[in-house]
Amino acid sequence: MILIYASSLLLSFFLTAKLVPLTIEIGEKYSILDKPNKRKKHKGSLVRIGGLAIIFSLFTTLIIGLFFLKISDFEINENINIFFTLFYFIAFFLIGFADDIYELSPWLRLFFQIIIASLAFSQGIFLENLDINLLGFQNLNIPINPIFSYLITIFWLVGVPNAINWMDGLDGLASGITAISCLAFFLIGFHLNFIIFPLIAISMIGTLIGFMKYNYFPAKILMGDGGSNICGCVLSYLGILPLSSNFFEIQNSNSLYIFYYPILILGIPILDMIVVITSRILKQNSPFLPDRNHLHHRLLNNGYSDKKTLKIILFTHFLICAICSFKIISGTLIG
Repeated sequence: MILIYASSLLLSFFLTAKLVPLTIEIGEKYSILDKPNKRKKHKGSLVRIGGLAIIFSLFTTLIIGLFFLKISDFEINENINIFFTLFYFIAFFLIGFADDIYELSPWLRLFFQIIIASLAFSQGIFLENLDINLLGFQNLNIPINPIFSYLITIFWLVGVPNAINWMDGLDGLASGITAISCLAFFLIGFHLNFIIFPLIAISMIGTLIGFMKYNYFPAKILMGDGGSNICGCVLSYLGILPLSSNFFEIQNSNSLYIFYYPILILGIPILDMIVVITSRILKQNSPFLPDRNHLHHRLLNNGYSDKKTLKIILFTHFLICAICSFKIISGTLIG
């Protein structure tokens, strides 16, 4: 099992590293470029379809990894419809990729995201019970009303990709946050004896490490909405999957994975999104109106350099994910 995970990590890394230069050539040939403006840090035009390399690397690695899992004598505990999972990832990517090419209306993007997330809900990917041990209650799971469950699920599956998209305002920030989050999910999934769950996480880690070779300061390519969509899509999927009704049966009073864990792991992008949306609404602006109120903008406005800002956010995010992973693995987190 460790060999398969290690191979997936290396394969996804090398695939991305080889695909990014090709993606840059395609973007330059067809002028799919992101031009600098007062909100963006890069000074020259950059190819904005880096998501192509990410999705091809991730998809290929998952297919190969699943093949070796199938021919190996492993007991798969998770009830995952892998065909729908791959479709779900590609669909979210295509929404963002279409925006990279045609610059879609944010409301149109949101509409399609809700449709895809609703399909996931129909496949049993939703929060069914609410474990409130965090509030001091013991052995208490509260069943959630189906309508309320749908609203929570859609908010999560749509909200996280958009939160990651909004963090993609600094070279290496969105890819770094996603890679660190996936590392936390991998460690947790491996500890809980999942099989496919850690494979998705480790494949994403290798993919993003390979991508960051070209996306770190100074960036030679941007992941674009296609890339941020697939990053956020994978994170939201991994976050809610173990809580879903048809997943491996861990929804009980002794579960080590409770609903607030993914919220903690993705706390920085989620909090950033909530603060920015609230600020825009209070100013009677559209929640999709671009501004410079994101966390990285605030740090930059306070005099921190690009690299210092990136290091502060990623280190804080890593610290939160490390503490959360350690507590879950050691079984000492509240719950």
